[in-house]
Amino acid sequence: MVNPDAWQWCSGCESNVPSWYTSGSRCKACARLARRTFPPGFTAELVRDLMKLQGGRCAICGNRQQRQALAGDHNHRTNMARGLLCDTCNHKLLGGAHDSLRILEAAVYYLRNPPTSGRWLPPEQR
Repeated sequence: MVNPDAWQWCSGCESNVPSWYTSGSRCKACARLARRTFPPGFTAELVRDLMKLQGGRCAICGNRQQRQALAGDHNHRTNMARGLLCDTCNHKLLGGAHDSLRILEAAVYYLRNPPTSGRWLPPEQR
């Protein structure tokens, strides 16, 4: 049986969290968000809404970030916010592809039709 005194309401994410995981009236994750600086296009309110919408998970892979907060991903040309991503998806996947749909679509094509499959075509023939 859980001791109800061992839980506290977080005013940030509006959920019950263990008391040991609180800092004032917020859970540690929400308290970190309140102190955090955000990339262009993000506000603390937007991050809070996205955390709730995404369930605290990366919008691409669905994993929870263990060691640090999810990163605010934004369009580098327009500064429009897109969502919250784990470090791997933000830096290695999107950053590695330079946010290029052409590169990401080519990667999907490659995974579905590797050269060893006999179905692969070079990019200029697709």
